[in-house]
Amino acid sequence: MNRACRVWIAVAFAAAASAHAGTEQLTNSAGDTSVDRIGPPATHVVALRSTGDLAPADPGNADGSSEIYFLDLIGGPIRQVTASDTSSSVARITGEGRFVVSSQGDLTPGVSGNADGSFEAWLYTPRTLARDWL
Repeated sequence: MNRACRVWIAVAFAAAASAHAGTEQLTNSAGDTSVDRIGPPATHVVALRSTGDLAPADPGNADGSSEIYFLDLIGGPIRQVTASDTSSSVARITGEGRFVVSSQGDLTPGVSGNADGSFEAWLYTPRTLARDWL
């Protein structure tokens, strides 16, 4: 059965209140999507978990596994954080908007990797933060 699942968030940030007051649809995919974590207010960041393909070709989610996605509520596209054939979850979002991810997948293949498939912790730094830190 193919069913669509959408995530809706009532935008409550003061900076966005005048332009985006009310409820706004954030996702639209054939898979299930849920809010995994909401970051501290200053970050405007939300971590989504989805079996859908919310960011096709970035790198995509053709296998339908539960992947983590980065969403900046101020603007920008949804970005895929994890890409593996196992499920992942966000344990925490730091005050800077970095994600601490728990996964059995190999999220850095060819580097140190996770060949044994045990649960490991990973740190994701969004591209916007990486530019700010340079």
